[in-house]
Amino acid sequence: MIKKALALICFVTIVPCLTMAEIDNAWKRCGIGAMVFDDIPYAAVVSNIIFDGGSTATSSSSSSPDTCNGKTAAAAVFIHDSYANVMDETVVGEGEHLVSLFNIMECSESAHPGIIKSMRKGIPSILEQPDYMEQTSLIKAENYYNLLNQTIMNGFSNQCSS
Repeated sequence: MIKKALALICFVTIVPCLTMAEIDNAWKRCGIGAMVFDDIPYAAVVSNIIFDGGSTATSSSSSSPDTCNGKTAAAAVFIHDSYANVMDETVVGEGEHLVSLFNIMECSESAHPGIIKSMRKGIPSILEQPDYMEQTSLIKAENYYNLLNQTIMNGFSNQCSS
């Protein structure tokens, strides 16, 4: 109930200001807000502010500005929504969720085994983080996404069009 009240207050006070000016910043283009409210800039900004003070949006903007929209945002949402499945399937080395994820990233089918093999090498760095068990699902998904993105950029960029 408190979150709903805070959200209402934010919408009532922030939205009028945002609609008066053109918004073009990381809170509009990046973070969870941009993923959920891709076509509603002010909602993306407000969502990012309410969710985590905008820290995810600003960090994704500075670390990888090219990943703030399009297929990569869809992949990030998919990972967040099916984290346990993609993580399990990565460890096992195959699965429907991985195929769906690679299809979102427009990776050729022939590249799937190599991407999985490379990603499996990075999984321990995610699971062995001292605070892994305390991390939010968003942080876990973000770490997995970063591993996927690095794997594609460092060896499979020719087989994936994202």
